[in-house]
This record gives sequence, C-alpha cells and structure tokens, in this order.
Amino acid sequence: EIPAKDDQGRTIAWFAWTPLNPGYALLRQMLPPIALVVLVLSGIAFTQLRRIQGFADTLIEREAHNRQLAYYDMATGLPNRAYFAEQLSLEIASLGEDSQALAIIAIGFDGLPEVMDEFGAETGEEFMRIAARRLAAVCREGALLARIAADQFALLSLGSGDQEAEILTSRLRTAMLAPIALQCGRVMLASSFGSTIVDDPRADPSEAMRQAEYILHRIRQ
Repeated sequence: EIPAKDDQGRTIAWFAWTPLNPGYALLRQMLPPIALVVLVLSGIAFTQLRRIQGFADTLIEREAHNRQLAYYDMATGLPNRAYFAEQLSLEIASLGEDSQALAIIAIGFDGLPEVMDEFGAETGEEFMRIAARRLAAVCREGALLARIAADQFALLSLGSGDQEAEILTSRLRTAMLAPIALQCGRVMLASSFGSTIVDDPRADPSEAMRQAEYILHRIRQ
C-alpha cells in the first residue's frame, strides 16, 4: 500500500494494488472446458463398461446355451448320452469297499420307429416327452434318467443291487403300461429293459453301458 498525502504531509488516502495471478486466471478460463472433457470421458467410459458387461452377459448366456445343447435333449429336457456317460464315469470311480453298487437300466420301446415312420418324427418326440415324465415320476431320489437314443432312455440308480434293480425295473414297466394319448391317437407300446450292476470302481464305464444296451437289444429281438 502507498499513502497519498496533502501539502501538509497528512495522509489522506492509501493506494493499494493487487497484482494479477496469471495462473489463477488461466485456471478459471480452462475450468469449464476441462469439466466438459471430464464429463464426456466419463460418459464414454460408462458406455464402454455397459457394452463390456453386455458382451460378458452374452458370452455367459451363449455358454449356457451351448452346454444345454451339448448335454441335454431338447425334446424331453433330460440329460443326453454325453452327460449320462460323464456322470456314470464319476459314480463308478467313486465306488469304494464300503460303497453300494449302482445299477444301469437301458429302456427301449418296441414299435416306436414304426410309429415315427407312419406319423412323423414329431409324434415320436411327443411319445418320448410323455414317457420321460412317466418314468421320472417313479425313479428313486438321486437317480439319473437320460435320453440316450431316439427311442431309448437310460437310468443310473445309486445304491442298487440286483434286487433293487428288479424292483425299480418293475416300477418302470408298470408306469408304461397305460396307453399314451398322442395327437395321432392313443398309442400303447411294449417297453423293454436291460440292466447291469456295477460294484467295482475299476470297471470300464463304456463297457458297463454297452452291456446294459446289449441285454436290452437281446430282449427286444
């Protein structure tokens, strides 16, 4: 501050001067565009994150869909042969000295190929859907029912020996005695069963499955 004095030397005013701060002035000028840039970049980042999340969700859905196609039958919703084979391998490998045996039951329907030839493939799929519901309704808890061929199912029942397998087979056969109402009319097909018991963790899962199907094939002849 600088004093202003009159002729008598008395201070009559003070002169004050505040120097300009170029950095502060520049900041005030740059602040609005900087804020705008930050806002735009934030919007772009948010949009990209949404796109990445959407892409990840799409990949997860596609993976789930591919797994559904790879391991499940679309017509019945049941596991297919590939899934059944994997689970069979795991269950056989887990058998121990004090573990109970497991039963593999192959299930076929005599005359179904002829029905499909006469009324179309969709009629056969309709039959298998209804048959799947009937069979699943009498399966033991923890049993695995799968569709392994166009006219065949397979059942994996844990803790089942020869006697349990016979009882279960009887229940499955009884479930299929009543005619099935299809769009083409009521259809009644004989059901056949081939079973094998596995109690050795060293058993070959593929061979055990072939044995059950072989027995089924012999019965259907």
